[in-house]
Amino acid sequence: MSSLVLDLQQEVLNKDCDILNALRKAHLIASKLQLKEFDIWIQHELNGYENCSRDEIPNYRTVKGALKAFNPYNGWIPAQCTNDEMEQLICEQKMHQPLGELHNRSTNGSFTYQFNAGLMEIISSMFDTPVPMQFALHISSHLLLSIVEKVKNALLEWTIRLESEGIIGDNMSFNQEEKDSAKSIPQ
Repeated sequence: MSSLVLDLQQEVLNKDCDILNALRKAHLIASKLQLKEFDIWIQHELNGYENCSRDEIPNYRTVKGALKAFNPYNGWIPAQCTNDEMEQLICEQKMHQPLGELHNRSTNGSFTYQFNAGLMEIISSMFDTPVPMQFALHISSHLLLSIVEKVKNALLEWTIRLESEGIIGDNMSFNQEEKDSAKSIPQ
């Protein structure tokens, strides 16, 4: 007999965890238990936070990168901000991309975050260059991996809470008592 919750717990504990598959299992569990709020978070992790405001993106997705300018002769070169407030505005960004994209990029050394047009204009105005320059934020892959690990930890904690309340989902289903009990657990 298999248990949805315990299967997800095992998957998250596996060092080779397929985070997208784990999120899909969590989506299935949250849907069957009618945990809409938690399911919305899962779907955002799967599909990204594209249409969300900065405040709606979880804080664990905040990363700090190095601002660089593209020089046609030398490639990417460091660009230094003039004050701390501007550096925080530019160099600290919340990653809105789907978790799968962040996970794939976390294995490639670094991630280049392209700014939107408004922020690019602000950055360009800060630097007096003879020719227009392209600016981007270069983010270390370990910061992206940290986001993936925090999602795994959240899933593990969730399954532990469900299991402690006796909610395990035998044979791909939950009984009414499990569904009612799940709604009282903080998500």
